[in-house]
This record gives sequence, C-alpha cells and structure tokens, in this order.
Amino acid sequence: MKAPQFIFILGMFLFYVACAKNDEPFPESTLGADAEKWEALSIKDYDYTLQISCFCMVEYTMPKRIEVRDNKVISVAGVPIEKVNDPSYRTINGFYEYIIEQRK
Repeated sequence: MKAPQFIFILGMFLFYVACAKNDEPFPESTLGADAEKWEALSIKDYDYTLQISCFCMVEYTMPKRIEVRDNKVISVAGVPIEKVNDPSYRTINGFYEYIIEQRK
C-alpha cells in the first residue's frame, strides 16, 4: 500500500472513530445516584457561584453568586430572582432535573 492511500484510509478511520455517536457519555445510573446523594443531604440553604460559558455578552458569562434559601433561588448576584427573568439560574436539584429531562 502506498503512503498516500494509507494516510487516506487512516484519516477516514480516525474521522469515523471521532464522529462515532456515543449515546451515553455519563451513564444514567451514575447521574441518578449523584442526584440521590445530593437529595439525601437535605441541604435547603446554600450559595454557589455559576459561570455560564457561551458566545454571549460578557455580562452574561461573568461568574455570579446564586443564593438559594428553602430550596428556591432567591437572588442572582444580589439581584432578586423576580427581576432576573432567566431560567438558567437554578437550584442544584433543578440542574439535576434539567439534565435528566434533557437526556430523555
């Protein structure tokens, strides 16, 4: 086999392997188990920092402090959630529910 043919076949093989559909990058059982572990902790009041990564305005992608009380988001970067009007800000339970729903 000549070098150009070999390189072409190798390239096609690598392209096929790279593009092969992987239906389950994160097994559902692991995701569900992690959600159950979080749920078992019964944490209702917490804060976390969320940074969204996208080709968006800088103001949107900057890290924001999310305040959760009684398992409800109450503020984003100090602004009451009623004034934010963006479904991207969720509780940890909300993120688990969203991910599981998107997998269906």
